[in-house]
Amino acid sequence: MEQIIYLEVDDDILTVRDRLRRAQSKHVLLVVPSGCQGLRRLLDFRLLRRQAASLDMDIALISGNATLRDLASEEGLPVFSRLSQGRRTVRQKRQWQTRDQPGLEGLRARLAHQKPRWWHWVPGVITIVLVLGVLIWSGIMIWPSATVSVVPAREPIGVSVVVEADPMARAVDWDRMRLPARIVQIEVVDRDEVETTGITNVAADKAVGTVLFVNLTRQQANIPTGTRVSTSAGTPVFFQTIEPVTIDPRGRLRVPIEAVEGGPGGNVGANLINQVEGSLAATVRVINESATSGGTNTQARRVTHGDKQRAQDLLTQKLIQKGHAELNALLEEEFLPIETMWINQYSIQTNFDHHVNDQSNTLSLEMRGVVGGLAISEENATEIVRQALHRQIRSGFHLMSGTAHFSRGDLLGIDEETGVVRFLMEGVALTEAEIDETLLRKAIRGRPIDQALAYLRQTLPVETEPTLQVSPDWMIRVPWMPFRITVVKGERPKEIAHALPGA
Repeated sequence: MEQIIYLEVDDDILTVRDRLRRAQSKHVLLVVPSGCQGLRRLLDFRLLRRQAASLDMDIALISGNATLRDLASEEGLPVFSRLSQGRRTVRQKRQWQTRDQPGLEGLRARLAHQKPRWWHWVPGVITIVLVLGVLIWSGIMIWPSATVSVVPAREPIGVSVVVEADPMARAVDWDRMRLPARIVQIEVVDRDEVETTGITNVAADKAVGTVLFVNLTRQQANIPTGTRVSTSAGTPVFFQTIEPVTIDPRGRLRVPIEAVEGGPGGNVGANLINQVEGSLAATVRVINESATSGGTNTQARRVTHGDKQRAQDLLTQKLIQKGHAELNALLEEEFLPIETMWINQYSIQTNFDHHVNDQSNTLSLEMRGVVGGLAISEENATEIVRQALHRQIRSGFHLMSGTAHFSRGDLLGIDEETGVVRFLMEGVALTEAEIDETLLRKAIRGRPIDQALAYLRQTLPVETEPTLQVSPDWMIRVPWMPFRITVVKGERPKEIAHALPGA
């Protein structure tokens, strides 16, 4: 019994094939409405035929659309305008051929069924000939290679510029070559010692002599060591006995004495020592029958105001040097000119070990203070010189990588009012002529070797004569393909290496 399937206008080919797959009968009539989306192209009917063959199903199409019937007939599907005609046909068993089957077997059957004529082979033969010709031509054009060796012209350049570092600036002024400077400070302490320069007279040896003691009593008088006697005129000069003695009643005895203090002040004339100190003054009298002698002076060094000032000046410089070293250790990518260093006078604390006029051969000073200076960016200073160096490059040349060297020169001065620091920066580098390799390859490709060499000699800015090598050797022309031409840049001769620092 045949099964009638009515398709909708919106059914696509996938829906149509799915409905065939779910059909309950092996004899199916497809009623196709005019304008059905699933059966509009020849490919749709081919897919429908293969689906029926894979299901071993007899199908017939019913449609009033003449175009649809023509497409179905072209693909070998039975099609009718009326349903009654289709019923009689679909009941007849149809033998599907292998080439109608989908998949690999159907493809092989369809290819075997197509028996090409001799003229079908002509395009293939022509294609093979063309491919072989292209391969041969490509081999001739691509196989040869050439190497151009050149040493581009190179020139040394150098600049020397004056750079300003301004502590009031906030940004780098590249045109005026001015960059900011940063104030840095640190507290330092140090100790130093200087020799004193003052001279003073000081007592050296003590005067000595003898005095005569007279006992005024009827009893013995004991004169112990260290008994003091003195002069009475003017400023008294004191002496003391240097050994103990005992004087008989109403007796007399000479006793050696020495001055209490050293120096020539103890040298007194005869009969000037006439007073006894202490309780013995009531029992004995004293007199020097001869002058005392032997008292001398000597010279000794003492501290002066100049010594203190000199010690402070020397230690101030030492603190600045020490502060400079400690600040430098803290800086990164900056430099600190020693000429910009200063010490805050209000922060200075001093501690001397002697006062003025103290007798001493040396004067020690411990000093503390805040030391500061101007830190300047090394990177910015170098960049200023780099830009100045680039302005020196001639047209057609470029700066060679790794050949630039920069150095900092002398400090030229510091403006006392503004604090602006002016210093010298220098830079040197090597420039190289620019050679457009792409243009060079296009200019010499396909030329005879001698013409290519003449072009290279006349147009390239080179240091030495360029060379051209073509492979294989029997080639008389440069390869046509630019990518088969290699440009090799040689090294600069050593005789001009002295143009760079450190060469």
